[in-house]
Amino acid sequence: MAQGAVTERAAEPVDFHSAARAGEVALQSGDFAGAAAAYEAALAARPDAADAAYNLGVALYKAGKYQDAAKAFARASTSASNGEHTDAALSASSLYNRAASFYSATRTQAEAAQRMLETQREATGTEPKEGQEAAIDPEALKQAIADANKSLGGFKDAAYADPNDQESRANAEQSLRLVRALEELKKQQDEQKKDDKENKDDKQDQSDKQDQSDKQDQ
Repeated sequence: MAQGAVTERAAEPVDFHSAARAGEVALQSGDFAGAAAAYEAALAARPDAADAAYNLGVALYKAGKYQDAAKAFARASTSASNGEHTDAALSASSLYNRAASFYSATRTQAEAAQRMLETQREATGTEPKEGQEAAIDPEALKQAIADANKSLGGFKDAAYADPNDQESRANAEQSLRLVRALEELKKQQDEQKKDDKENKDDKQDQSDKQDQSDKQDQ
């Protein structure tokens, strides 16, 4: 070997338990970015680890990365529902948190859009153009409602199976509140679509009347 040559070393495989413990420590200390990186490393070592995917979702949610958190919770729910070691409670919690992540992401987008529009009003003194409001993906909203309802059913089943299971009962009540919040969001979206259509139709009617008036004047 030539003097001074650098020897390349193969990367050592990540130990799942070590990575998961590192994620737990980071999460408890408030280092959410570090926790997310550790849980991602744990999942690289064991892709079907539902608990690691769930904790990754928690870390991402606490870091404000709601859309990424939703994906992690979806992965956790899938892993907890399949394979040899299923976990109905973890699956239900994952579905709830996926829906909650979508709700938080939507609210964050809406608040950011509202601030932008208010800044525009102050700077120009004009109202925003039609369609500049924060858009909500209707399919994603539908999926969030389905997730929340499914988690509600899972928590209800657990509470019925064990009347002393206060945690499942509390989770069911929380899921129900989330379902109602998401349904209210859908109602607002539907009303906005209806208003937009009516405004568009009114503008078209006015344009048609103006065209007819112009032709008569010629």
